[in-house]
Amino acid sequence: MNSQGKTEEAFALAKVALQNDMKSHVCWHVYGLLYRAVKNFEEAIKAYKFALRLEPDSAQIQRDLALLQVQMRDYSGYLASRKAMLQARSGARQSWTALAIAHHLAGDLAEAERTLTAYEETLKHTPSKFDFENSEAVMYKNSLIAEQGDYARALEHLESAGKQNLDRLAILELRAEYLTKLERKEEAVKAFRALIDRNPEYKTYYDKLVEVLGIDPKDHQARKAVYDEYAEKNPRSDAPRRLPLDFLEGTASLVMSHTQLTQFR
Repeated sequence: MNSQGKTEEAFALAKVALQNDMKSHVCWHVYGLLYRAVKNFEEAIKAYKFALRLEPDSAQIQRDLALLQVQMRDYSGYLASRKAMLQARSGARQSWTALAIAHHLAGDLAEAERTLTAYEETLKHTPSKFDFENSEAVMYKNSLIAEQGDYARALEHLESAGKQNLDRLAILELRAEYLTKLERKEEAVKAFRALIDRNPEYKTYYDKLVEVLGIDPKDHQARKAVYDEYAEKNPRSDAPRRLPLDFLEGTASLVMSHTQLTQFR
C-alpha cells in the first residue's frame, strides 16, 4: 500500500496489526519501515528498537537499525548495534570491518585498529594474495595507523603487510608520503621519482618532488630544471613541458610557449 503511494492507509493497517498483536516483532519492524519511508527517522529507530526487544536475534532488524543510526550520525548507537551484530556473526569478515568503522566514526582510532587486528588473529590460514577484500582491509588498517600520527609504524606496516597488496600504486604513493612526513629526504626523493617514472603525466608527483627537494617555490629556474630533466628523459610526455607555464613569467614564459608550439607543429 505504501509503495502505491497510499501512505495513510498503510499506517492505518500497521496500527490495526499492532492492536491485534503488540508483541509481534514483525509488526513493529514494518511500522519502523513505514516511518523510514516518510523520513521520520526518530520514530523509525524507536520502532526498530522495540522490535529488537521482542526478537533480539533478528539480523535484518539489527541491520536496518544500524543503517538508520549511522545515517542519523548516532555513532554511539551504531557502535552498540555493530557489537551486537558481531556477537551474532563473529565468523564474518564484514562484521569485524563494520565494527572497526563504527569505532572509527566514534573517534576511537586505536580501538578500530585493534578490532581489525583481532580479526586477523582469528584467521587460521593466510589469505590469498589475490584476495581483494583482504587487500582493502590491509589498506584500511594502514590508514588508521597513519591517522593516529604514527607514520613510522604506518610505514613499517605498509612494507610488511602491504607486500602482496593488489593496489601497488597506492602502496607506492603512501610510502612516498610517509617518507616525506618522517623527513627521510633521500628516500622520499627516490620514491617520488619512481612514481614519475611510472606516470610522467601526473602533476601532483612533480609538485611533491619539488617540495621534497626543498626548492623554494619562488625559485623558478630550479623548479624548471626539474621539469626539463623529465622532458628530456620522456620526450613524448607533455606534462614536464607544459607545467612550467603555470609558474614561469615574462620572457621565460614566452620562450617556453613558443618552443611548445614549434614542437606541436
